[in-house]
Amino acid sequence: MAYDPAVLEHVFWAALSGPHAAFASGSGAARRYVAGFSPFLHVMHDNPAHQLYQRMGFRDFRHTVVRVLART
Repeated sequence: MAYDPAVLEHVFWAALSGPHAAFASGSGAARRYVAGFSPFLHVMHDNPAHQLYQRMGFRDFRHTVVRVLART
């Protein structure tokens, strides 16, 4: 499997729009796991979906920074 650093920048988005798409609810810029799966979601703060999620009742729990390393 080829390494794609972009996947690590948006891990949950990559899962929900890729291999876990069958377990996703939503479309476009707003997706989450269906009921029975993880009770959290991931969104970049500057993504317009962030405000949508807040209107849906989600609240910011933790802001994290992900550092992606690659061999040069």
